[in-house]
Amino acid sequence: LGFLSHAATVQSKLDAGLLPAGAMSLTDASRIITNDRVDAAVAAFFLASVIVIVAASAREWWAVLSGRKAAISSEVAFQPRAAFAAGD
Repeated sequence: LGFLSHAATVQSKLDAGLLPAGAMSLTDASRIITNDRVDAAVAAFFLASVIVIVAASAREWWAVLSGRKAAISSEVAFQPRAAFAAGD
């Protein structure tokens, strides 16, 4: 929301005929608006990715905890080393 709010603020200053702080020209102001919108889209994509991962994980956790699915680990068991070799 901060990115979109900043883009709206810059746009409102441009509509009033003013250059926003940090912009030396109209091109710079347009670039700021575009960058804010791209940043908002990237943040939304990552937020959606996190939501999908958490929802899928919660579904798996619920299946295991309710007994509908067996808890199977795919990790390799730890193998301790007897001694460190030269160069480790």
